[in-house]
Amino acid sequence: MPRVLVMTERFVSASDRTSYVTALALRKQQAAAGGANFWVFEKTENPESFLEFVEAGSSEALSAAMVSLNREQTQTPSPAPVWREVTGA
Repeated sequence: MPRVLVMTERFVSASDRTSYVTALALRKQQAAAGGANFWVFEKTENPESFLEFVEAGSSEALSAAMVSLNREQTQTPSPAPVWREVTGA
């Protein structure tokens, strides 16, 4: 079964950066508990811009991880497209 991925761009104010970055470890654990992977990258030119990746082995696991990861976020991301792996298909 091909893996699936969602990318979400988040903008975090300088005043919220510390709490956002601190919460990433917990969010990574939450994703792993549901069988998903979670990575976050920071834009080098803009330290307020982050790109979050959530990847899982099925659409169901991905959906569950997205709900879990976004539950405590104050900024609700807009619906992101789901990307499906083609290299392992």
